[in-house]
Amino acid sequence: MNLNALGVPAGGMGKPLYWAAGLVMVTYSLPSTEAVVADQLQGRAHWAHVAYAPMTRYESYVMIKESNVKIPIINASTNPIFNAAAAWIKKETGMKPRPASVSNAGL
Repeated sequence: MNLNALGVPAGGMGKPLYWAAGLVMVTYSLPSTEAVVADQLQGRAHWAHVAYAPMTRYESYVMIKESNVKIPIINASTNPIFNAAAAWIKKETGMKPRPASVSNAGL
């Protein structure tokens, strides 16, 4: 969360994160080469980096208390790519699966 708040003025809005299957993630894409775009059109994603953290319940934003920076969180739970990425991360890290839920807090 703090990385998404770097360089954001106090009280500002940071880069959004994505939530799916009990994880919150930020992704950094590869350049849009012809091969990458062709794969994207087939429903495959190429990411240079993914940062993630467990977040059992969806919240629409997280507030960084020290700087009053708001980090929006996009509910990507209906996106098959984010769901597949979350499942893969959990499997590869040995993260115990937990049921994900949506909260109305912060709305």
